[in-house]
Amino acid sequence: RRAMGKKIRSEMNAQRARFVDGAVAGGVAKADAAAVFDLVAKFASYGFNKSHAAAYALVAYQTAYLKTNHSVEFLAASMTLDMGNTDKLNEFRLDARRLEIDVVPPDINWSSSVFDVEEGAIIYSLAALKGVGTQAVEHIVTVRGDKAFVDLSDFAGRIDPRLVNKRSLECLAHAGAFDTLGIERSVVAATIPRIMAAAQERTERDSSGASDLFARPGEATEIRLDDGEPLLPAVRLQLEFDVIGAYLTAHPLDDFSETIRLRNASFWMRFAEQVRKGRVEAGLLAGTIVHKQERRTRNGGRMGIVMVSDPTGQYEMIVYAEKLDEWRDLLEPGRSFFFSVGADYDSETEDFRTRLVALEAISETANIAHSVRIFVDAPEPVERIGAKLERDGDCTVALVLMVADPAGANGADPECGKVIGGKATNGGTIAGREVEIRLPGTYQFNRRTASAIKSVPGIVDVQIQ
Repeated sequence: RRAMGKKIRSEMNAQRARFVDGAVAGGVAKADAAAVFDLVAKFASYGFNKSHAAAYALVAYQTAYLKTNHSVEFLAASMTLDMGNTDKLNEFRLDARRLEIDVVPPDINWSSSVFDVEEGAIIYSLAALKGVGTQAVEHIVTVRGDKAFVDLSDFAGRIDPRLVNKRSLECLAHAGAFDTLGIERSVVAATIPRIMAAAQERTERDSSGASDLFARPGEATEIRLDDGEPLLPAVRLQLEFDVIGAYLTAHPLDDFSETIRLRNASFWMRFAEQVRKGRVEAGLLAGTIVHKQERRTRNGGRMGIVMVSDPTGQYEMIVYAEKLDEWRDLLEPGRSFFFSVGADYDSETEDFRTRLVALEAISETANIAHSVRIFVDAPEPVERIGAKLERDGDCTVALVLMVADPAGANGADPECGKVIGGKATNGGTIAGREVEIRLPGTYQFNRRTASAIKSVPGIVDVQIQ
């Protein structure tokens, strides 16, 4: 029974002699006993009676038709059905990417309590976020109606603090649901107490029947935004992952693409395919740790189970006891590594097991560029950029100031050059509405520098060459 239920063909074959001998001892002809066993053995693969098989065939046909002809709607409905299963949601998201279907991150003005379809894209559900809750989402969608929220004051002026609590708002902020309002996630998170206070004040005022001569009905107090520092990209993405269960807006490995290519490292999907085809049994993978746990083995030791993410999916690796003590402090969520792994695959049971053999941190301190162009849309960030750059490296840095009128771009740092007669000194050039100013000297430019500069408000883009 175990061999049949688990579809273990080798174990079924081992039972043949026992079955036939027992049948013969019971008075059954040996040929008949062998024929009966052959019929039963087929069910060590997949076997259904005809009515069962017909029902499955019909469902399979309907599913294939919908996925082929209505791919976006089919995936959106499937994601809604498995809303509470982040692993399944990630599988559907990767399937959507394979089919070139956009999955729009959660948005306070677009998302609802289900996965919607809009202009050929899937809109991520707010109710699928951890810690938000269906009741809070349904309330937000109801008060939003057909009128989008314009800012946090408008949002506070409509919500009921008895239905949307502080925890829900924190999760929405970390997931990027308020990005549509053009406010940094860290600023939204820091402003949540003021949002709740304004909503509470308005609710109490409405309940008491008191009126404010200068306020519109249902309007909340104007909210002053917190002036905190933006989150570093790595922290921002980790908070996003904690709420969504996946990286939607970017992946921590995006900045390491050139390093990964030079090391000839693979991502999970390609490696797993090669293992299943029997072409490799080991490899070098690039990944970011998203979760770690330890379990006790039968002999009383400990083993680690590490969940790893890359742009193609998520997978588990086993860390055996002899290496766990050595690597325990390194294997922390949010850290990226090159993993040397071995893989065991059983084609009969389709059991896939990956074990960690060695690891190497993907360096954040090594120089990653020979030249960098930093695009800004105002002069104000220049001083903060300078504070984050370290001299005496081998990288040249240029600031590209994006201005409406190049002739009025004389607000640049004098040390970096000025715009004179339509040209910039010190190697700068003007192209359309961009003023490029090369900074004097050379600089150290590594992953940490890149992350720190990208977090500065006013930075439009950082081009690394």
